[in-house]
Amino acid sequence: MFQNYIKKLVSLDEGEEIRYIVHHHKITFIKTALKILLFPILLILSIIFFGFSIIESILNSSIVSIISLIIFIMWGTYSIYYWYIWYFDVLVLTNKKAIMIDQKSIFEKKLKTASLTRIQDVTTDFKGIAENLFNYGTLLVQTAGEETGLKLIDIPHPQEIGRLILNLKDNEAEEKEDNSLKKE
Repeated sequence: MFQNYIKKLVSLDEGEEIRYIVHHHKITFIKTALKILLFPILLILSIIFFGFSIIESILNSSIVSIISLIIFIMWGTYSIYYWYIWYFDVLVLTNKKAIMIDQKSIFEKKLKTASLTRIQDVTTDFKGIAENLFNYGTLLVQTAGEETGLKLIDIPHPQEIGRLILNLKDNEAEEKEDNSLKKE
């Protein structure tokens, strides 16, 4: 299902096929997950600290119950929203190009494409203990032309992804060379 969504979104050329889809490293969602889980944790701690009978007497009020329901709905919406943005922010590698889908919000996304033949350099960057320990970081794909290239943050194994991009670039160059020799 996800791959069909990506195929519709990036509109592949003839003979082009998706080779890899790279998501953010799973460990990077922890910071957002902690924000999401803050509300239930505070609720549980308040029940432990104040006792369930006091919380129950407060929740018996209909106004407090309605407010609690609204807060719960907002919390659920917030949770789904941030998971959606994190999950659909991806790098798509095809046999002809690299496409970065930068999911800004539910209804806003930015697609940035770099043809494999225009890629000049791939740089990886690891900052901090967590990135080095869990092997995730930033990958900067520099391209020829005016654009700054693709900057992919918090991806797993950025050195391997960089090597993969360069291998795909070499394969694309060999394929073009073979096609030009066949035409002659």
